[in-house]
Amino acid sequence: PCAWRRRTEKQQRVGRARATVMGNAAATLAISLDQEAAYSGGSLSGRAYLYVKEEIKCTALQLEVFGEEFSHVHWTTQETHGSGENRKTVTKHHHAYARRRLLRVVVTLASFPNGSLPPGSYEFPFSLVLPSGLPSSMYAGGGGGSCKISYSVKARLYRREWHKFDIRAKRPLLVSAAPFPPEPVPYFASPHTVPINTFCCIPNGTITLGAVADDTRLSRGE
Repeated sequence: PCAWRRRTEKQQRVGRARATVMGNAAATLAISLDQEAAYSGGSLSGRAYLYVKEEIKCTALQLEVFGEEFSHVHWTTQETHGSGENRKTVTKHHHAYARRRLLRVVVTLASFPNGSLPPGSYEFPFSLVLPSGLPSSMYAGGGGGSCKISYSVKARLYRREWHKFDIRAKRPLLVSAAPFPPEPVPYFASPHTVPINTFCCIPNGTITLGAVADDTRLSRGE
């Protein structure tokens, strides 16, 4: 994390236009990212903006980058009961859910030894490197089930009073798996000849089939 500072009125207007904002009457917290998407193993940078309307008691401001995998499976079974005219088949719906954490990085952007912040607008730059090997963001659904891999960036201002809620902000983050190396990976399938039969038993010549691909790699958008 970088040093934080107060911001000018012009910087406040620009920052609020680009940031995701959450807060309450006492203060407002927002997150702005320098890039909408990040690569696994690459850098992620941005700023947390804090607007304090009136003096607020707080101890620290933390940033969290979080990622998880979620899956929902839906299937049906049938049960038959009774006999004759009383025979009845019932379809039952079943659901199974699973979650798995992929990433959780917590960074303290600022600590407040005095236990409070005076009114004003504050800017907290941050920069960090994502772990390598992260899967890409995705979503798929069908048949009543779904699966997704999602990432988010969260900010949290910890308040001192037990009866006051912490101030939070959150925004989604698009993550792509590490980019492929620049060199293409071609493929050559040797030609293969097979006979052709009409009505299963009458010879009708042969056919030869082969294939060539300049590159066998595909990434998002290709």
